[in-house]
Amino acid sequence: MIEKVISLLKNHGINEYIISKANTLTRELFFVKTSLDLSRAKNVTYYNVTVFVASEDGTQKGQSNMVFGPNASTDEIESKLESCIVGAKNAMNPTFELPDSEVAFVENAGEDLTSVAEKMAKAIFAPTSKNSFVNSAEVFAERTIIHTVTSKGGDVSYTTDKVTGEFVVQAKEPKDVELHISFEYDKPDTAALSELVADSLKTVYDRARAVKELKSGTYNLVLDGKFIGTLMDLYLERANAAYVYMGYSDYKVGESVQPDAKGEKLSVVLKSTAPYSGDGIKMTDRTLLENGELKSIFGSTRYCRYLGIEPTGGYNTIELENGTKSMDELLTDNTLYIVAFSDFQCDAFTGVFGGEIRLGYLYENGKVKPITGGSCSGNLLKLQNNMTFTKERFNSLSYKGPKACKIEGVTVAGVE
Repeated sequence: MIEKVISLLKNHGINEYIISKANTLTRELFFVKTSLDLSRAKNVTYYNVTVFVASEDGTQKGQSNMVFGPNASTDEIESKLESCIVGAKNAMNPTFELPDSEVAFVENAGEDLTSVAEKMAKAIFAPTSKNSFVNSAEVFAERTIIHTVTSKGGDVSYTTDKVTGEFVVQAKEPKDVELHISFEYDKPDTAALSELVADSLKTVYDRARAVKELKSGTYNLVLDGKFIGTLMDLYLERANAAYVYMGYSDYKVGESVQPDAKGEKLSVVLKSTAPYSGDGIKMTDRTLLENGELKSIFGSTRYCRYLGIEPTGGYNTIELENGTKSMDELLTDNTLYIVAFSDFQCDAFTGVFGGEIRLGYLYENGKVKPITGGSCSGNLLKLQNNMTFTKERFNSLSYKGPKACKIEGVTVAGVE
């Protein structure tokens, strides 16, 4: 199929392209309570083709994508290609060079997907509680074999794995409450998943007995690990070459992003989850921040070229290396520890973060009380200088790092 596509591209005068074939194998398990209700396997293949069209004077270049399946006919592919070329011609930007790609085949002797799915399912049902239970669960073990060919001579094949899913925890007393918890790992981590389930069983019971007594005011906020990655996305987006090139970010390598830090200065590593990027660039782990100082700007080939830096490929996974305090040291009086939001967001442009509180723990006068209701908000760009992280760790596909983060002086809207 790749040879056919290359032939069609040449017939239409396209000399620059990236062709990627992705074959995804999945093993899926569905449980009702602890009983396996459905098991199925999937084998899906699709092709993604990016075409590049240069202007007559060579100063502009447009690009467009098309996607099709393995059974697409020549006529179907050609029709998509013609639309793709028109799209590229109508979306011209300053020209740039495609990366010099490698020729490589990376083997992956990964564990059998059925075994992975079953192992992770057992991890979900291992924790127990007398006050709550897992009422359903879904586990997906996925392996994708990728073959990328570029007009610059790149020809790489590699494999990526991940395990994703969801489980629902429920408590019936004193109120009937359910919480939906999703998970995602780059490889099987039964310990991390069982810990997440155990924490969720406690969370749903505490949510069932939580009270709406949180008063409005300013608190020292402790965020659970599953929300820290959302905060760190601010630094990823601001260090992205596209964000910098378009003027949305003033980040410069060698400068501090926390010049007035009194708390911990951030140390963040960009983690490569595949040996190559979508356009065939060899991926490596990179230091993003070291003690608050920016060490890397990263991103797609186009925007890296515009900035005059070597293309790096994109990153979606980070490891935060901070952590100086124990969890107990963070949970002092006038602290609000939030473990569940209806939704938690952080805007990379403004720095504003927040969400509606589903469950938190209020530490006050030497006592702790589960609370619900209200919302918290703050501006990370203003509050980033007073952050403290735990030594205890959290693991997921997109974020690896401290289990909790304390931010001083966060506004909470609660009961007046």
